[in-house]
Amino acid sequence: MTLFFSDLHLGRQPEYDDERLADVLACVRHELDMRGGSAQDGSDGVPTVIFLGDTFDAFVDAPRYMPPVALPWIQLVEEIRALGAAVRFFSGNHDRWHAGNLERQAALKPDRGPTYLPHPTAKVLASHGDEADALPAHERLIKWLSDTHLAHVAYRTALPFGAAQRVAAWASAQLSTPGAEMGGGGTGRVERRATRDPRASASHEQTVGALRRNAARHIKSGRATVVVYGHAHRAELTTLEGGMYLNTGDWYLSRTYGVLSGTHARLVRWKPGEPSPDTLAEHVLL
Repeated sequence: MTLFFSDLHLGRQPEYDDERLADVLACVRHELDMRGGSAQDGSDGVPTVIFLGDTFDAFVDAPRYMPPVALPWIQLVEEIRALGAAVRFFSGNHDRWHAGNLERQAALKPDRGPTYLPHPTAKVLASHGDEADALPAHERLIKWLSDTHLAHVAYRTALPFGAAQRVAAWASAQLSTPGAEMGGGGTGRVERRATRDPRASASHEQTVGALRRNAARHIKSGRATVVVYGHAHRAELTTLEGGMYLNTGDWYLSRTYGVLSGTHARLVRWKPGEPSPDTLAEHVLL
């Protein structure tokens, strides 16, 4: 069994980070209990929890400085491992700059870009998904340049002693999508609601469509039978010709996540305080 959580955006609203992390742990406990209790898929092996990118709203690591926002999350990783699950971490467009601290302190080597995951019957390709986004040529060039190790070194050198992380966190919060509800996610608390910008809505629809089309190309070409992305902040589980596309949505506000278990894929919404989550969609793997 593999659980996928994407887009926690820890640090955007620090006052809700503990709540979001506690909900992840409660969700993992529930899924592991269900697996152990029924063994309905007949699968073997160690279950895996995958954080599929944008776990942090901004992350600028340095050899002698790890952003403090990572410390509660590392504690969560240790608690998940204590439950008997393995953990993997994918970096996204918000948390792509790493300098080795997660390897040293959490024993995790970040994955970046499309990666094949072990599965007994399906060819599963997973990524945060930002590389599949439909961007203008100049934005794609800027993104490529900013992904380089040299850009990371130059930025943290120009802004040392934690300033690089603080500026990145400030900029990410300022540039967040207009109109998004900023609140406690599953609790229903909302701090503010801005008037939705039609341009932002159009851009979001463009991202959703671009990731779905990219997944379809991977499947049609035979490179994958299951494609799992985050990034789009819209959960979906869609059967395509020859395969299946799963987008986990976001944990940040929606508390949605994905599950691959035996021969089934599920898209689920966690409901804090409720005895069980809502299964939004479920399909048999092709």
